[in-house]
Amino acid sequence: MFDQLSKHDVTGTSIVEFELPEAALSTSAPTPVLILAPATDATPAYQAALLARLKDGRRGTPASKITPEFLAKSRDEDRVLFAKHILKGWRNLCTSDGEPAEFSEETAAKLIQSLPDHLFDEIRAFAMEPSNFTAQPDTEGTAGN
Repeated sequence: MFDQLSKHDVTGTSIVEFELPEAALSTSAPTPVLILAPATDATPAYQAALLARLKDGRRGTPASKITPEFLAKSRDEDRVLFAKHILKGWRNLCTSDGEPAEFSEETAAKLIQSLPDHLFDEIRAFAMEPSNFTAQPDTEGTAGN
C-alpha cells in the first residue's frame, strides 16, 4: 500500500561513495573515493560491536566522566570499527610513495588511523546518516503536497 517508502530503506547491501580529496597526492591526481557501508543497524556486525562497547560500561556514563580523554578513546575505538565494518574499499587512493593502495582490512585500519580527527569525524557523520544510503526522493509531481 505504501511501496513508495521502500526506496528509503537502508540495508546491509547499501553502499555509497565518499570523495576524499584531502588524500590525493596532488591537485592533478584523481580524487580518492572511499566506499562505505552504513554505520547504522543496517550493518549488523558494526551494530553488534557498538552494543558490545555499551555492555562494557559505556552506557549511562555520567557527564562528569565525559572528558576530552574519554572522547578521544571513543573516537579511537570507532576508528577500529570503521576500518573493520564500514570501509569496504576505495578508488584512486595511493600511498605516500605514489603506489596504488591495495584494499585490505589492515590497510583500511592504517588509512583510518592516519586521518586527522576532523576528517574521520566527517566520514563517520556521513556514514551514520541513513539518508546518504537511500535513493534520492522523487520530487517530480510533488508540488503543492
